[in-house]
Amino acid sequence: MYAAGDVADSGLPPLTPVAGKEAERLTQHLLEESQTYQNQPLVPSVVFTYPKLAKIGITQQEASERNIPYEVQSKDISSFFTYRRTQDKEAYVKILTNPETDEIIGAHFLARSADHLVNLFLVAMTQRMTKHQLSSLLWAYPSEESDIPSFF
Repeated sequence: MYAAGDVADSGLPPLTPVAGKEAERLTQHLLEESQTYQNQPLVPSVVFTYPKLAKIGITQQEASERNIPYEVQSKDISSFFTYRRTQDKEAYVKILTNPETDEIIGAHFLARSADHLVNLFLVAMTQRMTKHQLSSLLWAYPSEESDIPSFF
């Protein structure tokens, strides 16, 4: 008997991308008879409202409960040119980093572009990038991504 998606007790959120990955792993197991183990992936989550709300990694509460050291950088970014030019009245970002390594351990967005930003932070966190490494990249301007160095 196999379970995937919402009925599986994988510890991951019941989201479509998670169910898709679990189904892919099950298919590989059934058809190719391979037993590949995958670490729990980082799972981006987006609420498609206006503005969008997105998160990746852990929250402050989770960090506290698990005794993970963290620093918080939070900022109302609605005054940034990126959002003023499109007349977006609400834009907010909160980033959690490990103070010992400067690695990004959580990112939270409230913005029109939250879905794009959370996917970029998924890549950064998967690659264990530090806030300095992410900030030092040259981004196209004016884009939501070009604001990333100002998040820290």
